[in-house]
Amino acid sequence: MPSDAATRAVAAALAAALVACAFVAKSGTGVQSTALVLAAATLAAGAVCTWSVLKGRGAGGAYPLLAMLGALALINALSLLWSANPDASLIAAGRALAYLAVAAGAAFLARRWPHRTHVLLEALLIGGFVICAYGLAARIWPGSLGKDELGAIANRLGQPFGYWNALGGVAAMTALLALWQATRHTASESGRALAVPALGVALLALALTQSRGALAAFGAGLAIWLLAVPRRAASAAPLFVAALAATPVAAWALSQPAFTVRAASLGTREAAAGDFGLMCLALVLVLTVVGALWVRLSPGWTLPIGVRRRLERVTTVGALALCALALLGIALNAETVTTKLERRIDDLVSERAPQPTEGAGRLVATSSTRSAYWREALDLFSERPLTGWGADAFEITRLRHRHGPLGARHAHGYLAQQAADLGLLGVAVSLLALFAFLPAAARTLGVGRRRTLAALPWDDQRCALAAAVVVSLAFGVQSFLDWTWYVPALALPALACAAFVSALGRDNAEVPARTPLAPAWRRTLAALTAAAALAAAWTIAQPALAARETERSLQALAHGQARAALDHAENAQRIDPLALDPLLAAARAEVALGRPATARNTLATAVSRHPQDPRAWLAAARHELVVELRPDRALELVKGALWLDPESRSARELFLTARARLHLVCVLRARYAAARSQSRPVPLANYAISGCPPVSQRGKAR
Repeated sequence: MPSDAATRAVAAALAAALVACAFVAKSGTGVQSTALVLAAATLAAGAVCTWSVLKGRGAGGAYPLLAMLGALALINALSLLWSANPDASLIAAGRALAYLAVAAGAAFLARRWPHRTHVLLEALLIGGFVICAYGLAARIWPGSLGKDELGAIANRLGQPFGYWNALGGVAAMTALLALWQATRHTASESGRALAVPALGVALLALALTQSRGALAAFGAGLAIWLLAVPRRAASAAPLFVAALAATPVAAWALSQPAFTVRAASLGTREAAAGDFGLMCLALVLVLTVVGALWVRLSPGWTLPIGVRRRLERVTTVGALALCALALLGIALNAETVTTKLERRIDDLVSERAPQPTEGAGRLVATSSTRSAYWREALDLFSERPLTGWGADAFEITRLRHRHGPLGARHAHGYLAQQAADLGLLGVAVSLLALFAFLPAAARTLGVGRRRTLAALPWDDQRCALAAAVVVSLAFGVQSFLDWTWYVPALALPALACAAFVSALGRDNAEVPARTPLAPAWRRTLAALTAAAALAAAWTIAQPALAARETERSLQALAHGQARAALDHAENAQRIDPLALDPLLAAARAEVALGRPATARNTLATAVSRHPQDPRAWLAAARHELVVELRPDRALELVKGALWLDPESRSARELFLTARARLHLVCVLRARYAAARSQSRPVPLANYAISGCPPVSQRGKAR
């Protein structure tokens, strides 16, 4: 059993790891930064698993969940055989391996220290609070901390992720954990008191992200917590006070242009920064004082058991009913219930519904772009219902089905993404993973064999396990609506909580360090575990290394170093033969070196390896038009790009340019033939224009 100092050190290290994950990997769209975080997490989890195997530890009840996560990683890897975007599928396979490694590491730690659930939750609470506080601070100092928010996302809180739904997910998770900490009996007085301002900061950040998916996740988690854990009266006080303090600040902020106008200027945001900072400071100070008073006075409040139970029921029903009535009242306004509900449903499923305006009204709006993404995912699923188009292939395969130029890397929903990418196979394995987690969580909590939640002894350990389950389920709710599965700072904590709870099973006592395996077999299994972790880390790093070499190639080409650019591009191809970008960079370098024929062959290779990617066809067509001066070939190639992406503006412009030049070539040929038939000498220089094929002195066209 670790000492208190060691426990605090572990909690601080985990909190720092979560914060670093958020600041480095951000929203998970950066290949190199995300690979760095996932590779580091894989190596750390691999070290934990190797150490546990050497000590003879097991994963307890988490084996079914780990088996399903392993099956999902295997399907992601196998999809390379049929993927329309093999480079993205390789990245997805590495991400799935990292998630599996972290879940396995959490499961092994749970069997080693089953009574240290609160260490994991406290680390997530501290890290989440730091992330939410930084998100608010980015609006208090917009010229320094919030400089990355300039542009289209400046109206919604998103730092440090650059993605508001990611920050909203962290805020929802932090609010739920703060509520658990505030009601924890064995926590220190300072810990319980500080949980109240942490709850207020998280609720304020959640509101200012204007993330409806995160709000739904928090609502679902709060409902599960209030219905399952019999600490409703203790939860109501900090929740009510924090919400009461955060509501006026959020209402004021959502009425200011700095928080509601797209691409708000730095001056506009700085004009509201001072007042917003004072309000946030007042919020923290007031809630800190209230939290300290509540911790000091609450032990003296004693109510009869019957009164307390009735109060808990009234609190739960009242809180849920109040939230439902408030949202329904705002949504319905003055219209009839039936008419308004029909309109809301139409907005939800319609692709032509107007997008919600920014501000407080967005939180109750039902229209969004998700209906378009989900419709595209269903179209792709209908084309390949069994295996899909390959892991993470939605980004390019959706282009044939989109209506309008709106771009998207993900389907904004885990099940929709899995249906399009991995078909029924991926959806089935994902659902099996959920069904493996739920019974394991129920066994850990002690539910089953005619035992209900109300009949269980709810000590702090069981409440901590319930809080871990709530965090995992809240993440699942948001993942159904957003692409938070790809955000490491959200997915890794949720999977760690799920695996930790699953591993404990029915018995929460520590498992003795004994195993039927001989020491030699344990060492062999540990060596295989370490090798698997290293292989997974290399799989994760491979696309990132190739992307770095590709960037170096483009930088060298920009500085006129064509030879160095080609070397870097070839290195990228050797590191990741599945990537398209190294081939395109190599073709550009070969053109700069005066090798147009070699560049043409390289682009032909790119088209043959990536026939579903319109970028390959577009690059080949542009090369034929600009470098080879063959508009006829360019026209044929750009038709392939247009078939794959009919809404591409670049492909349309290239198509019109190639057709115009080909028409001009035909006109000039006809005039040249007419001039020759009249035996009039015509200088060939008159026809040496861009797009006109060369004609020999004898008049024979090539």
